[in-house]
Amino acid sequence: MIKEQTKFGYVYTGFVKSKTRVAYTAFIVLVLLSYLSFLTVYTCFATYTLDALSAAYVTEMFTLIPETILVVSSTAYKVSNKIGKVLQDISFVDEMILSSTTSTYLSTENILQKEVICTLFVTICLSVYEFFTWYSDYMWLLNYIIIKFVGLILNTSVTQFILLVLLINHRLRSLNSFLTSETTSNLHSNKFIKQKLQQIIGVDHPKILTHKTLSIDICNDNYNPQSNSFINKNEQLEQSQRYYYKQNGAVRMHTLRMLYDVLCDIVSSINGIYGFQILVITMGGVMGMTVSLNAAIIVYSKSGLSHKVTTSFVWATMAMVSLFVVSGCCNSTVKEASRTSVLLQKLLLLQDIHPDMKAEINLFLQQVNIRKVKFTAWDFFTIKYSILGSMIGTVTTYLVIIVQFQKLT
Repeated sequence: MIKEQTKFGYVYTGFVKSKTRVAYTAFIVLVLLSYLSFLTVYTCFATYTLDALSAAYVTEMFTLIPETILVVSSTAYKVSNKIGKVLQDISFVDEMILSSTTSTYLSTENILQKEVICTLFVTICLSVYEFFTWYSDYMWLLNYIIIKFVGLILNTSVTQFILLVLLINHRLRSLNSFLTSETTSNLHSNKFIKQKLQQIIGVDHPKILTHKTLSIDICNDNYNPQSNSFINKNEQLEQSQRYYYKQNGAVRMHTLRMLYDVLCDIVSSINGIYGFQILVITMGGVMGMTVSLNAAIIVYSKSGLSHKVTTSFVWATMAMVSLFVVSGCCNSTVKEASRTSVLLQKLLLLQDIHPDMKAEINLFLQQVNIRKVKFTAWDFFTIKYSILGSMIGTVTTYLVIIVQFQKLT
């Protein structure tokens, strides 16, 4: 990623395509395809019959490897082509609403580092414990290494998605903080706003920069709320000073509308980049929970409670926690976006609002109701807490069917 110094701090402004990354991605895909072919041949020509437990893990292998290949290929293509635009939009929003981008980016990097370290620590501890509990032969060891390798790749994609969602959540909170203040004067200087309005991609609004009633640097006329008319500022200078910020507020509210629109564009881009990966990872997570719990049931029915049962339940819990974190981040961001409409409704209840500012608030309210922030798994379903209940029901149904089928056979 390209990191540049601005007058407000460091920001990420782009993404550099590298031949090394392409070669690395191609190598991973090639290795996984080769091992999948080897596993297919080995399973087809095996001279022994797989028991229920071995069949469950073979099924997991044939699910995880293609899933990882799809995720790696899709991420490599979409991230290299689209993430640069997303980073540019985020840096633009940061320059507009953040007082110190350097501290914000450092905080984000610290959160990412802690998340990665915690994930690696828990994964390594469980993997070592599981290795000494389940180890049987070299073939098992090879399969085990491949499973942990593809799991690390999938966790990396999930971490990237979570980080971007948290970035959007923070920017929405910053935007809402301007709405909760008495005025929107906490934004940067009028001159800076005027320059940045002209730089917004896809927005060309020259009239708002020159219209007298909405001017952010000239106030030749002043609004009189009693007579609902414009009067000369020499007649009532006190009212001029009182309502001057109201006229500025109209343009500032329009600026917030534009920033909200940019944030919605970023959310759409994130859905386009990671939607397919999240769909595949979610399906894989459901399959992983089903296989782990099925293995725990099989081992418990044969030898009772043991370390193998414990590790299986722990891995199923880890998969559920991962899906819970993804759903929680998305749900929190959507909730923060919905709070914007509530704050706008409260602003409309204030008295003596300049008509231009009131019109901007109404337009902003319509915009929020039309362009709603949401995260989807390739448009198959919306990522939120309610999806967790559906996943639990699906896993339970699969387990009941599998257990009954195993009893019959």
